[in-house]
Amino acid sequence: MTEARLENPLVQELEELERRARSLSARDAVAEVEAFFDRHPEAHDDLAAARPDIVGELDGAPWQLRVRTNRARLERDRDVLRTRFGADGLPDQDRLRLNTLNRMLAPRIEVIYVPEIDDAGDPVLDDDGLALPSRQLVEIDRQFLSVGSTGDGRAVELYGNLSTAENVVYIVHGIGVTIDDMPTQTSIANNIHTAIQNGGATPQERVNGRSTRQETATLLYVYDGPNTFTETVTAEVARREGDLLARCMVGVDIQIRADARTTAFSHSYGTRTLAEAIRDDRANVDRVIWSGSPGLGDDIHSIEDLNLREGTLNFGLRAPYDPVSISEGHGRDPVDFEDVTHLATVGDEPGDLPVKGHESFWRYGSETQKNIGRVGRGEPVTTTTTSLADETRIGPLSWGTPVRSITRPLGRAYRAAFEGTARAGGRPPATGSLSVESTRPPMARGSGYRNPGLSSRGTDPRAGSGTVGSGL
Repeated sequence: MTEARLENPLVQELEELERRARSLSARDAVAEVEAFFDRHPEAHDDLAAARPDIVGELDGAPWQLRVRTNRARLERDRDVLRTRFGADGLPDQDRLRLNTLNRMLAPRIEVIYVPEIDDAGDPVLDDDGLALPSRQLVEIDRQFLSVGSTGDGRAVELYGNLSTAENVVYIVHGIGVTIDDMPTQTSIANNIHTAIQNGGATPQERVNGRSTRQETATLLYVYDGPNTFTETVTAEVARREGDLLARCMVGVDIQIRADARTTAFSHSYGTRTLAEAIRDDRANVDRVIWSGSPGLGDDIHSIEDLNLREGTLNFGLRAPYDPVSISEGHGRDPVDFEDVTHLATVGDEPGDLPVKGHESFWRYGSETQKNIGRVGRGEPVTTTTTSLADETRIGPLSWGTPVRSITRPLGRAYRAAFEGTARAGGRPPATGSLSVESTRPPMARGSGYRNPGLSSRGTDPRAGSGTVGSGL
């Protein structure tokens, strides 16, 4: 796709809207964008063809239009790299990025379960008269609400249908992630998406109608996270990317069902980024899961300090021997807040998989994956009262608290010395076929209320029985 240089009033109005939106609050900007596209439904495709790098990144534009536009933008970038590859060869980094774009344009494979059929065309039943499940692979076109293939890249990948979903889920990662890591990130997103959409139902329960499938839309938010030690320990990247995340969430919020439940799952540095996105009511979310958190900010000692919308429910996950949670490098671990429900990481069911360290909260079949699903579905969760001392004990000794007494003040001191030195980052303006990113402004505080949260909390030993499947 190449941008058509159409000089007509609507294109000029779109360009002016995009510029003006940079100085507006997120809610005001999104409202103006929504009103513009509502006034001109017949011009959507022409506007996308004329200014794809604006339409594809404009929060508040119809999500289906952005998906179509961003696919065309990815094809454009891939074709440019292919041309370069054919002419002169490519440097290793560009070759890697070409492979990434090819993967993003290829369908993703999902697993579904249907009744097994015999040669006569009848369902195969077990001794209890229940149909046996048959595993099938299906291809599904990938959907992106945002794409950026320069630098580390960025993307917002959508699983499901935003317009009809009962549950809407955001996944916010930690450090060291680029769009070239999409295969790993999509695997994580699929595990979380599956846990929420299908709950703890086994494949056999699904094909026999003995489970409740909740239609879910999951947004994997791949952002321009910290690249250096200083960026990791300071808060500048979190504030910058949190502003962009807030704007994304407001843009999604206007296009989902009024009764949809919204959940944000954040991990590691992503908890710091999410805190910036939703604090002071910048963006609304019904439930938040803070996992493997280094802290939400030096000034945050409880969820109340974040000034979230009233009724937002908060849950925390900390696995044994997780060095990031232990460090409290960005302030207190939210798991220890009195107004956060501490989710269990170990289940009582036979075959439950253990979770330890920093990178296994979404492990397929683990109690943490099941609890993430329960939160997203609005079901009772399993909880724990284990302390940091319990989670870092080796024999009679526990090392977590002594280590934390050193790392927390070190993090605070480092921020005091180096805050303000991080790279500018963010979304650069679109400057050619390889740069599919457009400047996005910091977001100001907005207002508004939507959606009730969970109706119950606590422990239900029956919740999550069985094995979560790996697909729909």
